Amino acid sequence: MKSILALPAAAARLHLGIWSTVIVLSVQAFNFFDRGMPWRGEWNWTVDWSGSGLVIIGPLLAGVAAVDGGRIKNEHRLPQARMLSHPIRAVLGLWLTAALPAGLAYLLSTSIFLYIADSATLVPRTPALFLILAQICALLSYILLGSVIGRMLGAVVGAPVSVIGAVAVYWNLGRSGGGFAPFDVGSATSSLLGLQFSTTYLFLQFGFMLVFMASCLAMHAALNSRLRGLVAVGLAIALLLSSSNSADIPRFEEHGVSASTCVSKQVTVCVYPEHERFLPDLARDVSVIHDAAGQLGISDLLPRVYVERIPGEGVRPDDDRRGRVEIKPDDFSTGRVPLADVVYAVVLPWHCPQLFGEEPPSPRFVGDIARIADALTSLVELRAEHGLTVEVAREMVAAIHRCEP
Repeated sequence: MKSILALPAAAARLHLGIWSTVIVLSVQAFNFFDRGMPWRGEWNWTVDWSGSGLVIIGPLLAGVAAVDGGRIKNEHRLPQARMLSHPIRAVLGLWLTAALPAGLAYLLSTSIFLYIADSATLVPRTPALFLILAQICALLSYILLGSVIGRMLGAVVGAPVSVIGAVAVYWNLGRSGGGFAPFDVGSATSSLLGLQFSTTYLFLQFGFMLVFMASCLAMHAALNSRLRGLVAVGLAIALLLSSSNSADIPRFEEHGVSASTCVSKQVTVCVYPEHERFLPDLARDVSVIHDAAGQLGISDLLPRVYVERIPGEGVRPDDDRRGRVEIKPDDFSTGRVPLADVVYAVVLPWHCPQLFGEEPPSPRFVGDIARIADALTSLVELRAEHGLTVEVAREMVAAIHRCEP
């Protein structure tokens, strides 16, 4: 019992891997504050954003594991080698020295991400929890890869080679480009509203990474045999073949969402529950714009209800008599939609097909929208005269909503 309790203390003295916690938490702290935390409010985006830190964490941990792997190659009287009779068990003990603290630190950091996100999403959360497990599997795979390279090449050479090797694994197996990428466990830099993680994709990732880790353990076992060269070549070929995989498996599936969180004053403004933090400013701005539209004599021609537009949403099939407000990617960092964008969204006829076709709308159509938007902005900001009469403004707005070029 005494020797078992002494293992963590010995590991802290003899192995760099025990300090993998510091690497994980340091990189995740930077990742947390990067770009103003735009992911707040969205459950799926938060988990995917958290996983993007593994692009840096994975190679760093591989390098640390290589140092420890190189030391176990040269120092046969390390605690694991003395206490565990079978060589592969010693390797597992070495691996867990880094994997356990790194995995726990990653779980802690992701929990903090989700706590701050404070998501009110109605989208099922279970697939994102599976993604967190896939992220941890990727982290453990990087560590095991580094320990193999360290045992083969030694600590000094193995550490930089492991970093490069982990980067190569991500470069070949972590960038989907529309196909299956087993190490793509976090890359979203924009909203994932209306999308859900594919469980099929996630289970395939689990399967691939389990095979990857088993292959690394097989390489560990073969290092003490005369077949180690043959095994290394075989594993390298298998890795190259897997990197050439072009299976067209989507990582995301479409998922219906509803802009159900609303504020009603003189007009009604609704956003998706995930974006509730934008609602107070949006509702105030739309109300002020409608006051300005009243001065221009066009408020009765504008919609009385505005709902948030899904990112990438195209033309509506019919005019549902509801306007749209749009939250652009840059707005997630600032936490506020610029007034000029709100004005433009209020004026824009989102149901008109010429806004979303291959051919651009006519200059007159675009010019009329811009003139009305500029006039409303001038009134809201109490600037100089806008130069439009009530009659001209009403005629222009009516034509715009009829989609007349």
